[in-house]
Amino acid sequence: MKYATSMYSFRAFGIALLLIVTTVLSTACDGEDVENGENGESAVCGDGIIHQSQTCDGENLNGESCASLGYGDGELGCRSTCMDFDLSGCGAPETCGNGEVDELEVCDGDALAGATCESLGLGQGELSCLSNCLDFDTSGCVPESCGDGVIDSGEICDGDNLGDSTCESRGYDGGELSCAANCQSFDESQCVTEIECAQECPQGYECDTTDGTCVGGDPTQLTLDVITHQVSGQILKNGAVPDYEYDDSDECVTAHFVEESRGYSFSMGAPCNNQGEPFVFDGEVYAGTYRVSASGQWGA
Repeated sequence: MKYATSMYSFRAFGIALLLIVTTVLSTACDGEDVENGENGESAVCGDGIIHQSQTCDGENLNGESCASLGYGDGELGCRSTCMDFDLSGCGAPETCGNGEVDELEVCDGDALAGATCESLGLGQGELSCLSNCLDFDTSGCVPESCGDGVIDSGEICDGDNLGDSTCESRGYDGGELSCAANCQSFDESQCVTEIECAQECPQGYECDTTDGTCVGGDPTQLTLDVITHQVSGQILKNGAVPDYEYDDSDECVTAHFVEESRGYSFSMGAPCNNQGEPFVFDGEVYAGTYRVSASGQWGA
């Protein structure tokens, strides 16, 4: 008697085995009138139209970019007054970092060109420079009006007064937005982004959208419906039905199915039929990608 092993790979949904197996918020100053220098008419900052007295308006940057203004790559913005560009999102000029306020720079390290929180109308505190030298970091400033519940000039919010801002308006799915103690930024630590569960939760469970897991059910009451897929086919030797000696009670060949990534393994015996007929196997496997081998008795 001779023993031989042949190897094949297949998927449980479409299987070939020599056989086919089937299976920072810039508010737009709404309502703020800016005098139009040409004819004296009022132009509203925030309408998206660049009037003669304005440099930009919202997302309308008049065709300018960080690069066109001589700065490094980045995202150019428009200040809330519409009178100047917001350069804080642009890349740093080549001179940034030398400790001197050069052309195109607002500040450089500790060099603030004489500016302070107070001189900027932002009350007391410690003013610093952004790492790209293009604007001041006012997060250390506390406007004198901060805490009065009114969003004054230089403030993003004040106490419970958040303007029209919410977690949802800032791109989150929910939660509670609050104002930082210095009125210069929002506190988004309690805002949440929902994570949907990958599959429908079992009966009695619900999806916890904070981490996308099913929670709250009784694991002793679960009903598991394991889905299997039927596989069947025949095994040939060198493309032909092998000759072999047999006993009707023998299983001449065993087909071995191994899904290595998930640890599944199945074996299916192919009974001896009349000599000259192929080895035929039939069985069920779980979904997956399998390595298949065939071993057993082969006739000379």
